[in-house]
Amino acid sequence: MSIALYRKYRPQDFSAVIAQDHIKTTLQNQIKHQQIAHAYLFAGPRGVGKTTLARIFAKTINQVTDNTATYIDIIEIDAASHTGVDNVRENIIQNAYVAPSQLPYKVFIIDEVHMLSGSAFNALLKILEEPPANVVFILATTEVHKLPATVVSRCQRFDFHAIKLLDIIKRLEWICTQEHVQVDQAVLERIARKGQGAVRDAESLLGQVLAIGGDKITVEQADIVLPRVDMAIAVELFTHLTQRQAQAFTNSVQTAVQAGTQMKELWQLLLELFRRGLLFSVDQQLTHLEDLDVHSGTHEQLLATLSLLTTADYVHLLNLFMSAGDLYRSSPITQLMIEVPGLTWCTSSVVVTQPKQTIIQKKIAPITNSVVNKTPVISTSVETTVDTVLLHKVKEHWAEVISKTKVVNHALAIALSMAHVANAYAPNRVQLGFRYDFHKDQVCKVDYITAIRKILSQLLNQDMQLECVVGEQYDIDASVLNTLPSDNIAQVNPVEMDNVWDLALQSVGGQSGK
Repeated sequence: MSIALYRKYRPQDFSAVIAQDHIKTTLQNQIKHQQIAHAYLFAGPRGVGKTTLARIFAKTINQVTDNTATYIDIIEIDAASHTGVDNVRENIIQNAYVAPSQLPYKVFIIDEVHMLSGSAFNALLKILEEPPANVVFILATTEVHKLPATVVSRCQRFDFHAIKLLDIIKRLEWICTQEHVQVDQAVLERIARKGQGAVRDAESLLGQVLAIGGDKITVEQADIVLPRVDMAIAVELFTHLTQRQAQAFTNSVQTAVQAGTQMKELWQLLLELFRRGLLFSVDQQLTHLEDLDVHSGTHEQLLATLSLLTTADYVHLLNLFMSAGDLYRSSPITQLMIEVPGLTWCTSSVVVTQPKQTIIQKKIAPITNSVVNKTPVISTSVETTVDTVLLHKVKEHWAEVISKTKVVNHALAIALSMAHVANAYAPNRVQLGFRYDFHKDQVCKVDYITAIRKILSQLLNQDMQLECVVGEQYDIDASVLNTLPSDNIAQVNPVEMDNVWDLALQSVGGQSGK
């Protein structure tokens, strides 16, 4: 029977462990200065080296050089199978009070320690508070929040991180070299991505791929074992979304389907892109993107694309695509979960930066409220570069736009007159500012905004996009109001605006209180 790759190539010393340098350095310094603690807590995701480092640490402090030998003083316990207090007493407490028989230290490695029962934790706590000499406990868990605070406080805690994509790929390349098998780089990237930061999971997947046989594994062969999903396809779709290119978007989806791409995984990858974009929109640090892809060309394209959307845009995209997740379970046409939200976005004629609150927005309200409600959302991309020439043209035609909208709806013209032409961005986006939500909601209805776009596009002889924002700085502009035709309604002298209530009373035969 063949040995699983993650067992065959399990690191046997600190230098062989990839990443987790912050933990390796600290442990090695403790060993060097003989400052060994009596209890350690290793917390973090699965498959990132917690148990491996626990074993290495246990052997190193005991000066063990034979990695194939088994030592009765190094005891590993799976807490998931030994949850009760009786098992803790028999396997740990009683054994701990027996002096080491072979090695300087008796080490207990308790994996998935969060699975212990409450009474088992109480029993373990007592020996952690007053441990016997030369006994070391290493508790490992993927769910540290389930541990009692009293237990955590008795341990030196080390938090393990998910492994970066590049580090996992390098590890897989090294294993392939050891196995004398050449695997296509795209396959290794796919494996690493599916590992989601867990080296052990990635190594297990690589084992499945190598089981295909032969000294060379191609992308087509790997498709037998692994569903295909390519970051380049996701970035291509994402780019079409930012440009609202509906036809190009559907063509790319169809190409992905024909290439055998798994739609659910592509959908998940798009969600990840939107999430990273959301983070990037409020904090433009490259750390949000560093493990998304390894190709510099794709990475540069992605970086440029992410900058094209605002925080509110990403919230909208996340809501659209997450809502479409049910289509995967309810429809036999799996690409619908990508096509429906994508086309909904692409054919939307307005970018509303203050959409109705959703579950996602409620969670990030502290971030978006200060941006959306008070000031316009402006990104630093080429598409949102301020275009003063376009702004001047729009303002020149704005009174005519308002006049022509009256054909559609008189109330729309009145509401639109409350808007400011706040700004214009290359190549074709106009930002309308409103003082009040009521006016913005009136104008930004889909059928109304479509009519406004059509009128503005005809006047400027180019396709136009509109963005609606709300802010205190967008007070009602009397100069715009004065441009409206009277429609046989006597215009009110601006001075009389202050006495509008008196005028209303007089119109029905009443008198003011003055």
